[in-house]
Amino acid sequence: MRINSTLTTIALALSVFAAGTASAIGTFTASAVAITQPNTPSELVPLAVELTLIEGRRDPEVAATLSQGWGRVSEFDAVTGTVKIELTAGRTLSAAVKALSARPSTSHVEALVPPAPAGLRLEPSVSKSERWVAEYKAAYIDYLASRGEEPEDEIPGLDFMEAYLFFKRDRAFPNDTYDAAYVMKQALDRAGWSNGGPPPPGAGPTENWEFIGPQDLNVPYRTYYGLRSNNGRVNAVAFDPIDSDTLYIGAPQGGVWKTTDGGINWTPLSDTWPNLGVSALAVDPQNPDTIYAGTGDYHGFDVTGYGLQKSTDGGATWTIMGASDFGFSRISDIVINPDNSTQLVVSCGRSGGGTGYGVYRSTDSGSTWTRVRLVKQDHLRAAEPAATSTQFGLARPLG
Repeated sequence: MRINSTLTTIALALSVFAAGTASAIGTFTASAVAITQPNTPSELVPLAVELTLIEGRRDPEVAATLSQGWGRVSEFDAVTGTVKIELTAGRTLSAAVKALSARPSTSHVEALVPPAPAGLRLEPSVSKSERWVAEYKAAYIDYLASRGEEPEDEIPGLDFMEAYLFFKRDRAFPNDTYDAAYVMKQALDRAGWSNGGPPPPGAGPTENWEFIGPQDLNVPYRTYYGLRSNNGRVNAVAFDPIDSDTLYIGAPQGGVWKTTDGGINWTPLSDTWPNLGVSALAVDPQNPDTIYAGTGDYHGFDVTGYGLQKSTDGGATWTIMGASDFGFSRISDIVINPDNSTQLVVSCGRSGGGTGYGVYRSTDSGSTWTRVRLVKQDHLRAAEPAATSTQFGLARPLG
C-alpha cells in the first residue's frame, strides 16, 4: 500500500507580478503607469482591487485611465466591465477603494484579499521573512479597513507564520540566514545517522507518492480553509499494526479521520469533541482498537489543547484523559511502550502561558500521569521507548 501525504497549505496562492511590465488584455495593452520601486511592500505582498465599470464606459482605455497613479490593469472583461488593478508600491487598499469609488465611471470597487506569504518557507533570510510577515499583517488590516471592518483577533495564517519565524530565527542565530541543509545535517549527526545509521532523506531509493485525500471538502470560503480541491494541514498520522489499510490522520482544526480502505474513503471520528485541534496520534501496538489523540494545534500554535483523547473501540467513542495535568498545553507527541502498552509518554508545549508543559508518563494506560521532566521548550518530542521500562520516559529536543 502506498501511504500518501495530504497537501499542506496555508492555503492562499502567492501571485507573481512582473514590475513595470505592461499586461495584454485581449488585443489591448494596458497603458497604466506602474512605478518600479524595488524592495517595497508591494513586492512582498502584492495588493490589488477589483472594480466594475458602468455600462457605456466598459472600455479598456477607461480602465487604463482609472489605474493611472494607482497601478496597472492586469485583467479586463469588456462584457461584465470587471477590471483588476494591481497597486503600485506604497499604495494602500483602503485609499485605492475610497478614491476609485468616487470616480463616476465605476459602480463597485472592492479590495482583494492580500495573499499570504506562501513562499515564506523557502526564504532563507530571517530579516526579510520578518518584514514579509509584518507587511502581510499590515496589508490584511488595511484590507479590513477598506471594507469598514475592525481588525480581527487572528489574521488568517499569521499564527503559523510567526511560529515558523520563531523556528527559523532560533536556528539562524547569530546569522540572518537560515541554512536548512546545515540544520538537517546537525540533526542527523546528533541522531547518529551519519555513522552507520539510516541514510539521510534522499540518499536511498525513492518511493512514488500520490495524493489520496481527503479532498473536495465543502469549505465556506478560501481565506481560512484553503482551496476546495485540497484542504487543510495534517499534523499526525497513525497506522493499524495489523491491518495495513486502516490508518488515522489528525488535523489542526479538523479532528481525527479514519480510513479502512487505504485512503479511498474517510470517516470523521471527533465531531463531538470540545474542539478539533489534533497534533499527535498513537495506536496501541498490542490492541489496535485503542487509539490516543493529543489535542491542540502544536505545530501552528493555534487551537489549544485540553488533554489526551482515548478510544478503545476504534474511534467510535472517546474519553478525555489527563486534562487536569496537561491544562491548555498542546500535545506534540505520544509514545507507547511496545513491550508494555500500559506505559505511555507524552510531550506537551505551547501552553499559552499555562503550566502544563513538559514530559509526562503514565503506567496505567493514561488514567494517571506523572511529570517526569519539566522542559519549557517550544520544540520537544518524547524519546523512542527503550527496550526496558526503566529507561522509558526520557526526552530529547528536536533539531
